[in-house]
Amino acid sequence: MRKDNLLTQEEFGKLFHVTRQTVSNWENGVSHS
Repeated sequence: MRKDNLLTQEEFGKLFHVTRQTVSNWENGVSHS
């Protein structure tokens, strides 16, 4: 999804008010359960 919009992880994170690491975790299928 992020790559379709040509955003960096940092830019994408700012849109959702999360860190770049959180975006990376989402992309890698890592959950915080």
